Amino acid sequence: MNLLEISLSTILLIIIVIVIRSLAIYRVSKRVFVFLWSLIVLRLITPFSIPESWNVFQQINTLQSKEIPHVVNVIRDGGNKVVSQTKLPIGNIEILYFLGVILILSYFITMYYHSHKKFTKLLPIENTYITTWKRTHALRRNISVKEAEKITSPLTYGIFKPVILLPKGFDWQNLDHVDYVFEHEFNHIKNFDVLKKLFLNIVVCIHWFNPFVWILYVLANRDIELACDERVVYKFGKNKKSEYATALLDIEEDRGLMNAFYSSFARNSIEERIVLIMKAKKNSIVVAVFASTILIGGLIYISSPLAIKATESDPVKLTDTQALENGADFHKEDMSYDEFKAWSDKQLEQTQKLVDSGKVSKETMELERKDYENILEEIKNGAKVSVSEYGDGEVVISSGNDEQYDAEINRNKDEITVNVKEKK
Repeated sequence: MNLLEISLSTILLIIIVIVIRSLAIYRVSKRVFVFLWSLIVLRLITPFSIPESWNVFQQINTLQSKEIPHVVNVIRDGGNKVVSQTKLPIGNIEILYFLGVILILSYFITMYYHSHKKFTKLLPIENTYITTWKRTHALRRNISVKEAEKITSPLTYGIFKPVILLPKGFDWQNLDHVDYVFEHEFNHIKNFDVLKKLFLNIVVCIHWFNPFVWILYVLANRDIELACDERVVYKFGKNKKSEYATALLDIEEDRGLMNAFYSSFARNSIEERIVLIMKAKKNSIVVAVFASTILIGGLIYISSPLAIKATESDPVKLTDTQALENGADFHKEDMSYDEFKAWSDKQLEQTQKLVDSGKVSKETMELERKDYENILEEIKNGAKVSVSEYGDGEVVISSGNDEQYDAEINRNKDEITVNVKEKK
């Protein structure tokens, strides 16, 4: 499964999460949505598929259709013989893709460099509150607290050496607000939210051409903040909702260039956060389990060999008339035994030349010869055969017997591909 197929296959999953989110955002824990987004992100950056022996969809398909080597799709369409037509990738598209990757990656790197350069020069601060807080919030990773002049709201950065960055002149007198800020940033650190944001950045760099991935990027970033708010409210109690919402309003936000890599206490989605804090209802475990099951099932399917075969081997189907209109220099249908025998002998002569030049192996030629013999045998049994030859050297043979099997042989200049599928 190539990059484009992976990207397109996740669109439906993204839409499913968007719909569930819009319908159940007040009833489902925001951590569930972060989990669902994380599953899709994992699929977007994972190039391999689930092994056939592990995959339930593949097991079902095995029961329905016994396949033999060189498997592709059945190439019949409503009783009409069809030919497959494959177009080569366009180099300009690949160039455009990599230019997009470089542009977006450069943007993120520039953001990170300019902001991180300023922060690393800052010295840690210590006071009685920070010392006490660190004792009660110990992690294996040492947390530093710093102050910066050019920010106006608290934020967190760093994965292995996390830092809570406070604006210069931070109000230490309002202890309730200080507690909320530190608890919020601590949850970001404990749950590796900065790392999650990093993976989101990687995903949009790779799949920048997919608008649904950008929607995922925006909503996943929001849900990371909402999940953090949810944990803070749970820690301090629902009776503190109003005070926590007030703390969000009191601290001026300043996203600047930091948002893509850092987690901040205040954001431009402040209204949504406050509304969700105040309107949040009892979480529905049933909805959460249902949503997770649907998404995981979808992920298993699109990662399965069955889905990959459906996307990789499904040809553009053309009728006999369309084959000639689409550039076939020769098209002959319902060939007799003698006609196909004469034609296949000529093909084998061309293949022999390729073998002599070292471009094609003897094994490949024998495979081609064997399939020609099989098709000739099927013609004897009443199978219909059509042949299309194209100016670029591509030759496509379609043959089939409704009670037995369909076959396709693609012979394109220096390459021969033989595909067969046995019917149920």
